[in-house]
Amino acid sequence: MRVLMIGWELPPQTSGGLGFAVAGLASALARLGVDLTMILPRQQPLNNFPFKVKFAGVKNGIYLSSYQHFHSQNTNPAKNFANQDLISQVHQFKALVEKSLAGEAYDVVHAHDWLCGPPALAAAEILQKPLVAQIHSTEFDRNGGNSVGGEIFQIEKEMVEGAKKVIAVSGYTKKIVTQNYQIPEEKVEVIHNGVDRQELGKLNDQKELALKAKGKKLIVFAGRLALQKGPDWFLKAAQIVAQHDKETIFVIAGDGDMKEQLIELAINLGIADRVVFTGFLDQEQLAVIYRNADVLIVPSVSEPFGLVALEASFFGTPLVISKNSGVLEILNHCLTVDFWDSFATAAKILAILRYRELNWALKNNAQAEVANFAWERSAQKCFSLYQEILN
Repeated sequence: MRVLMIGWELPPQTSGGLGFAVAGLASALARLGVDLTMILPRQQPLNNFPFKVKFAGVKNGIYLSSYQHFHSQNTNPAKNFANQDLISQVHQFKALVEKSLAGEAYDVVHAHDWLCGPPALAAAEILQKPLVAQIHSTEFDRNGGNSVGGEIFQIEKEMVEGAKKVIAVSGYTKKIVTQNYQIPEEKVEVIHNGVDRQELGKLNDQKELALKAKGKKLIVFAGRLALQKGPDWFLKAAQIVAQHDKETIFVIAGDGDMKEQLIELAINLGIADRVVFTGFLDQEQLAVIYRNADVLIVPSVSEPFGLVALEASFFGTPLVISKNSGVLEILNHCLTVDFWDSFATAAKILAILRYRELNWALKNNAQAEVANFAWERSAQKCFSLYQEILN
């Protein structure tokens, strides 16, 4: 089976979890024997992958990463320049994909999120092959669950309408797709994300962070600093925890358009001396953070999945997760909260810090549970979906 997969970015140059999720699924499909070619909009350094990669554009081309887009959009809200600029780049990606398909033959086109929608629809039409549209996040998620419109929403709608099948990364996401894009439930298949335990196992840097060595307790947020991810709610809970435990330090691992706002919020909450902003971290650096963390908080306002929770569980980090997270459909050994309930979040952080039995149970049970969530399981379901639409 020959599959043309259309993506936007791959490790090591990624702006969030999407690139890692796409790489994990594509690698597992290749290991199952799928002849998979990934096409990207621009040349970039790549990790070693078991599938073929083609570049539609050139090195140092016009394309923004999704993080650069959202950061620029935040700094130019009046003109909404970056939004239109990224959309124009998506359509230029489409034109490049169209030119690259001469003489090519594939059985299925598989695309990830709205950035790949226009090129994927064009590829499916040129090849006269079915399109599988995989939805990792929607405009509803990125806008904190609020109603949306505009061009990106329309691109998402056209993508899922034009697909033969839609993959949602959780039942939570399937509900958004069926209700807000009016897609029949039978057209949407839920395939949860996974982890590459072998690759994570290679991240074996066991060093102890200096703060940890001084006896500090590290409460961690890891993710893009954006409305959807709820880093402001993390800080509001941190203020309460700080009042009850003087040894806690709050680590914000990641970058994004809210960084300056969060720095100001930490100052206004009186906890600036207890908050560490690390900036963007690669997978190896994140692994060190997970190993040193006493608790990881996932306070997302709307989280289609939450791959960070599985990765942290692999390293034995106790979790407090927003109830608006798709990962809760498969991960049971964690504490859950409403993202807006800062007092409940703080109480559960303190409980994990104070009660050794609870800490041990969360750490060890989640670590055992994540062993069941290899990417191969996701890939097998995806392969079965390919077979279904081709028969």
